Amino acid sequence: MARDPEGNLISPKLRADQQEVNSLYAQLPTHAEQGKQELEQLFASGHERRDAGQTAEARERFVAAYLLARELTFAAGEAEALTLAATCTLELGELPLTLTGPQPYP
Repeated sequence: MARDPEGNLISPKLRADQQEVNSLYAQLPTHAEQGKQELEQLFASGHERRDAGQTAEARERFVAAYLLARELTFAAGEAEALTLAATCTLELGELPLTLTGPQPYP
């Protein structure tokens, strides 16, 4: 069995697991960059569809952007995506907007 820098014994399985974890951590910057690029593409696609009058499809892109931003722990992206998705929902007439305040349950 191998030993760690402090002299503790390490099983071969634990050593292999540690190497795998280290390898995955080394890949994080690449995956994060790919996630950011995918998020930008979703936003761009949503804006293109909204500009083309395809509001329902745009909303789908913004919801997907919200989910991805949440996975990336990108709070500003989450907020922007939710705002845009809600705006699309409002434009589709599926979100009633009232100024009278909360309504009681029937």
